Amino acid sequence: MPTRFSLARMLPALLRPAALGLLLCGGLPVTAATFCVGTGDELSQILDGPGANAANNGQDDFILLRTGRFTSEAGAIGGVNWFFQSAEGRTLSISGGWNSNCTTQSTDPTATVLEATNQRLGFILLAQDLDGSSQFSISNLTLSKGRSVNAATIMADMATALRMSVLGASGTIVAVENVIMTGGTAASNATNSMVAKVKLSGSGTLRFRNNVVYANNLSGAAGTSNVDIATDTNAIGLVSNNSIFGNVASSNSAGLDGSGVLTLNNNVLAENTSTSPTGADQLGYVTPSGNISGLTLVNNHITSRAASPVPPFSEVNTTTGATMWSGAGPFRIPDVGSPLRDSGNNSPAGGLSATDARGLPRVINTVVDRGAVEAQPPANTGPVISDLDPLVNSTTTLAATSDPVQTTRVFFFTQSGNGSGQTTMNCDVTAGNGVVVIRPVQTVSNGGLALPVDVALDNPVAGSGNVQATLVCEVFRENASVYTLTYFFVVRDPQLFRNGFE
Repeated sequence: MPTRFSLARMLPALLRPAALGLLLCGGLPVTAATFCVGTGDELSQILDGPGANAANNGQDDFILLRTGRFTSEAGAIGGVNWFFQSAEGRTLSISGGWNSNCTTQSTDPTATVLEATNQRLGFILLAQDLDGSSQFSISNLTLSKGRSVNAATIMADMATALRMSVLGASGTIVAVENVIMTGGTAASNATNSMVAKVKLSGSGTLRFRNNVVYANNLSGAAGTSNVDIATDTNAIGLVSNNSIFGNVASSNSAGLDGSGVLTLNNNVLAENTSTSPTGADQLGYVTPSGNISGLTLVNNHITSRAASPVPPFSEVNTTTGATMWSGAGPFRIPDVGSPLRDSGNNSPAGGLSATDARGLPRVINTVVDRGAVEAQPPANTGPVISDLDPLVNSTTTLAATSDPVQTTRVFFFTQSGNGSGQTTMNCDVTAGNGVVVIRPVQTVSNGGLALPVDVALDNPVAGSGNVQATLVCEVFRENASVYTLTYFFVVRDPQLFRNGFE
């Protein structure tokens, strides 16, 4: 296993443009390799193990992570749990939530957790793409409990959960989507340490979308921030529908820092705090020296603002103040009346994802919510149907007549529902002689009486004895088990009562 501490030495060479031609492995056939991975150590081997691995196999690599908790003992304390470095210009895609044979995928990013156990950095990717044909993506998983212990042994500007640094060309894509980052810490000597840093140099598109960075992500040294999105030269960054909240930094940059050409749509930067006496900035931005730069803000929610970023700069529909959301863990849901709800931009640069961070529909009520979580409509719960007349499991005796058919009715009462058309009732005679002649299946709305069920039973006009029939009504209620209401009916034989005493 290569030592993790070679990273400080290797990174400067990787990012020097003069060295790129020497590092590129030209002429290799571009094919695809797919890995179905079940453990953290297996992932480490595939990314950076001895022999052929994703970094040097000359193929596009698709790494599918099964559901579960991934840890790894591959890195030393203060090292890196999962490390990928390549100069081949091949696609690398890592996604979580897959089943045991990687044929189906859960849309819940909490289903696959890469946990660094508070000992090491989480995931680092360093790569280049000179022809603009590659994509480097991390999606649908949780990165937790990363720790930067001693920056001097690795490098400055580290990230406890996720670090991606790519030198690209026109067409290169760097994507982080549906990723949760939580529980990271950084020691006080971890210079410029942060939770996540994603940087695209040269050219191409960086997309940071539908991610959640929250709770107890503690940056250590002065000048730190929790999320740092950076582009330079001709690269652009598209940052949309992220929720960054409840984090703690030691500097005033507590939420999101950016540089280069960035467009921020529909993000929520909220409730991030700092141990610094100068307070906490939810958003920071710097203009890289000598590079094209510019920040565009569209329909973001930033709980508090210290100052506007330096020009060039444009801003539309920023809201501030309380988020008015609820829930625990990574998924905070905008309440009714929240400024986040139905107030985003439906056409952000880079587009909306099909689902929110939980895998639920992204747009409800025609306008997208701000942040990573879309408020879903309340579930329609069908009404409870109870018997009114006759009572369940009761026996009703019908009067003797000479008519060939006896008709009766069963009434039901409905209550406690909040939806219409969510409950259906299907009644049928299951024993004896009879049919349900009116409305054998009905849809039930909430409140008052349901339409009665009419039951027609054959009436014996000759012979002796009684005819019995059983009426069974099955109630199909949304979000509840099917339940059954049963009634018994007896039809008297009029031939038994010729003297008229019935």
